Amino acid sequence: WPPDFRDLLGFMLFYKEAPYQNVTEFDGQDACGSNSWTVVDVDPPPRLNEPKSNHQPGWLLRGLKPWTQYAVFVKTLVTFSDERRTYGAKSEIIYVQTNATVPSVPLDPISVSNSSSQIILKWKPPSEPNGNITHYLVYWQQQAEDSELYELDYCLKGLKLPSRTWSPPFESE
Repeated sequence: WPPDFRDLLGFMLFYKEAPYQNVTEFDGQDACGSNSWTVVDVDPPPRLNEPKSNHQPGWLLRGLKPWTQYAVFVKTLVTFSDERRTYGAKSEIIYVQTNATVPSVPLDPISVSNSSSQIILKWKPPSEPNGNITHYLVYWQQQAEDSELYELDYCLKGLKLPSRTWSPPFESE
């Protein structure tokens, strides 16, 4: 039998970051009923007599952090009357991890030369790794030497530094 969505008003999709798989529906709930879950209202699928009735309910969550685990569950919103009160169903909490993406740039790069033929490079990991960083690729390019450095004699004798004499600022009459 095809699903019957006649009493269904919609869905409530709950999600939040969950580093560990120990989240409950009531985590972060206060006495006033607010909690730490983000809620998305989702319309029900089209009725059976409407075109394209073979669509299943679903929703695309956007703006999530890369390489982050989320806890997700769904509640149904159904119609009810004074004579008969019907509560919607609730799914189990499932855990989903978003895919990795490009990390942010490494922080605080430092380069020092410890000899005439070596350079030591150091840096801190990116603030947003966005996945497991397994290695770094370091690119370098040797620059052509400046021949002027070898042609100038920096030890010439008899050079005098220019001198400046102090003069008072110009005064207008």
